[in-house]
Amino acid sequence: MDNVKALPVMNANLAIRFESNITYELEQAQDPHQGYIVPNLLGQGRFAKVFGAWQRSSDRNVRRVAIKILHEHVDLRAEELSLQEIKLLKDLSATGNESVISTVDIIRLGPSVMCGGCGKLYHPLCPSCGNGKLIRHQLRNHAYPALKCESERCSFTLSAEHIATRYTELLRAPSKTCCAKGPHAQHGTLVNFVDREAVVMELLNTKLTQFHSQRKRVFARLCERHGLVDPRMSSFQPAVSITPGDSRSDPKASNPQLDLLHRVVLLEKIRVICQLSEAIAWLHGEKGIVHKDLAPDNIMVSSRTAEIDEHKVGEEAHHEPLMDSLNNYATQTSFTTKVIDFGLADQHQLSRNWYEEPASFLFAANEKLPYLSSESRNRKIKLNQRIEFEPNGSRFRVPDNLIPSKAGELAMMKGDILADERDPHHHYYVMVQEIMEEPVGSGQFWAKFEDSPPPHAHTRQYDLTRPLGEAHDIYALGAIFYFILTGEHTEVEKIGHLAGSLQYTPQRLDAQSLLVSQPLYKICRDRMPEPFYRDELLILILRTMVRGLDDSFVSSRIERGPEPSKRLLQEARRIYNQLLADILSDPVLTRERETRNQLVQLQDVLRRSSDYQRIAWGVICAGIPFSAAAGWILSHFGH
Repeated sequence: MDNVKALPVMNANLAIRFESNITYELEQAQDPHQGYIVPNLLGQGRFAKVFGAWQRSSDRNVRRVAIKILHEHVDLRAEELSLQEIKLLKDLSATGNESVISTVDIIRLGPSVMCGGCGKLYHPLCPSCGNGKLIRHQLRNHAYPALKCESERCSFTLSAEHIATRYTELLRAPSKTCCAKGPHAQHGTLVNFVDREAVVMELLNTKLTQFHSQRKRVFARLCERHGLVDPRMSSFQPAVSITPGDSRSDPKASNPQLDLLHRVVLLEKIRVICQLSEAIAWLHGEKGIVHKDLAPDNIMVSSRTAEIDEHKVGEEAHHEPLMDSLNNYATQTSFTTKVIDFGLADQHQLSRNWYEEPASFLFAANEKLPYLSSESRNRKIKLNQRIEFEPNGSRFRVPDNLIPSKAGELAMMKGDILADERDPHHHYYVMVQEIMEEPVGSGQFWAKFEDSPPPHAHTRQYDLTRPLGEAHDIYALGAIFYFILTGEHTEVEKIGHLAGSLQYTPQRLDAQSLLVSQPLYKICRDRMPEPFYRDELLILILRTMVRGLDDSFVSSRIERGPEPSKRLLQEARRIYNQLLADILSDPVLTRERETRNQLVQLQDVLRRSSDYQRIAWGVICAGIPFSAAAGWILSHFGH
């Protein structure tokens, strides 16, 4: 679906109509290889795909929206997660936050296929008899939903398990009644498989990764127009060298205008960091929601002026002074970051939904890997030994490789779960309530749980799964912050390695000491292109990713509650306000403002002092510097 060509909206009515006369029509695109019509696919993930669409009322387009629909091949477990996400989205939309995706509507879809020839969205008939409609059917002891012919005389069924091999049955007559002939007669796209709910969301076209590149182009063109950098440069280069342990630059060693521009560029990045921090603090605090899947691909940007800025820099901004542009970028917010995709999120109580995914999937998705906390990478551990339960008790001995003194942060902790892989419905799982050493000083640790051991507890093959709470979100935020500052996924792995080494060699998170003890610290710092506040920002990031130190935002992976995210937000805002104050007090801007004020006063004097107007202009035209001329005129005629 890459590089599809957008087409005008045709007759792609989803056949969803309400009393308010609201309908939704899918946007159409063109397959780049074979040329048949397909729905405009905006993106897709593990469980769902997102199509572009138009919301219509009284046959008029109201606004563009995005519709999130489950993949045809997902199982009932994915449907449960989808329903959970819909419930969360309804709650979030009712008490909204501008930095969280807004839900427009929840609609119900039946089986739907878009014809590749005409773009019509049709409900497929039974491929076998051609008479009955295909309706949802649940096969006994099957984890996947199925389509079944509604006719009692027909036995046709099609399970999601076999949709990949039998999909073409829905593209031919008698299942399809349009475009029986022609080059694209048997082409089409399965939009929705069985009767399910879909989410209509506000349309956000700009991903965080795209926004980063977009803003870089804006500022690069601004530099080019004012001759600050070589226009052939693809990225900004540090304007000055930094002395060890110093995050500020020496103003004598660089171009003051270029330094100011670098500060403004950095300010916009920190503005994104503050917006994300505010969103997560709100989710953790007011809503009690843990996202569990934070990464750059789940962050979008709603920008009113991003595209305008790019055009403006190329056209209108030729007449705008550099200082005006920088002042506007520094003081005006033209974009809002949006957290999306709550498919794995939990509210209040932590569930196990995240752990059901095969580990290989996440490790295959290389771009997501740097944003996973240590507990998520090791979320499921197979225990190749029998668990020793206390007879007639409610505790078991902690395996040697999971005791606190040996496993560190990944040791067995409160909230961890023992589950038998042969118990898919989790009827007999054991949740740890407390870890205790008994006798004290013996090195023997016991895990306490509620109730009594499950039946045949000693013979079960247990896996240990780790819950993902607020600490996982905080870790992911730190990694995302570093991506925002560097613009490279590949660089994020380095900060993860640095955080991991600090986790097991506890020390104070201080720039001066880390420069001496951790060579990787300087490497990570130097990869941040803007030469300002490097140490402050890098320490902030490490405080999110390292647990349990005096300076850490999170005490351990099992810490619950909103306090860590609140402290993070407070610290991010402090750095932002400090940098903004530096920018607004910069001598380049203050001189510009003083000159502007002088000019306004001068114009006012000249308008009021007609007798001396020729003298004043004579002084200026004689070549006397503007500041001296303006000062002389204002001192003699200003009163």
